[in-house]
Amino acid sequence: MKKIMLLLTAAAFAATSCQQAGKNTSIVNADSVRHSMNMSPFSAGSFAGYFADTIPCADCAGIVMRLSLKSDSTFIMEQEYVGARDTSHRLFYQLGNYTIVDSTLRLSETTEGPHQFKITGPGELSILDNEGAIINNTRLKYTIHRQSVVFAPKGSILVHGMYRYMADAAVLHVCSMDKDFPVGASAVSKQMQEAYGKLRKAGNEPVFAELEGSFEQGPSGEEGKTAELFVVKKFIRFTPGEKCRE
Repeated sequence: MKKIMLLLTAAAFAATSCQQAGKNTSIVNADSVRHSMNMSPFSAGSFAGYFADTIPCADCAGIVMRLSLKSDSTFIMEQEYVGARDTSHRLFYQLGNYTIVDSTLRLSETTEGPHQFKITGPGELSILDNEGAIINNTRLKYTIHRQSVVFAPKGSILVHGMYRYMADAAVLHVCSMDKDFPVGASAVSKQMQEAYGKLRKAGNEPVFAELEGSFEQGPSGEEGKTAELFVVKKFIRFTPGEKCRE
C-alpha cells in the first residue's frame, strides 16, 4: 500500500512539474486536432461534377437520380421516377447550395429525396439516412457515381426568383441558389419584359417571378466569352411585393 501511495505521489509531482512546460504544447495540439477534424480532402471546387445512378423506389421501378454539382457550390438535382403511375409527376427538380465538411456533402433547400451524402471516393457518393449514417443494404444500392458526360436536364425546371430588366438586359436572381443569371433571349423572355414594363417598377426594382426554363451556356455580352444563362420556356406570373425567403 505504501508503494502505491509513493508511486501516486511521484506521478502527481511529475504532472505538476510538467504542467506549465507543456501548457503551450497542449493548446497547439488541441488546436491541431480541432483543425484536422474540420478538414476535408474534398472541396466544392475540386469535387464539382455530374453524378448519376438508379436508386431504389418504394412504389416504382427505380429513381434515376442526376446531381450536378457546380464549382461555385450550387447544385441542380433531377429525380426521374421510372414506371410511376402518375406520369404527370415523373420528373422533380431541386436547386440550391451545397457544403462539404468531413467528407460529408449536404444539400440545402431539398424537400424531395436525400439531402446528404458521404464522399466514399473521388467518383462516388453514398446516400446517408436521416441520422447521417450510410444505408447498408446488401441487395439494394444507394450510391451515385461520377459521369463523364455533361448534365442535361430532361425537362424544364421550375424556378422562383427576383427579376429585373434594365439597360436592355434582364437578370434573374434565383432564390434557392442565391445567385444571379442573365436571362437568355427568347420569345417568352420578350413577353416577360413587356409584363415587367407594365408594372412600372420605380428605378427598375426587381419583382418576384415564377417561371420555367433551363440553364444553358450562351454569349455573356463580352466578345468571345460565354456565361451560364437562364432561358425562359414558360412565364407563369409576377408577384409584386413578394421576396426570396431568408
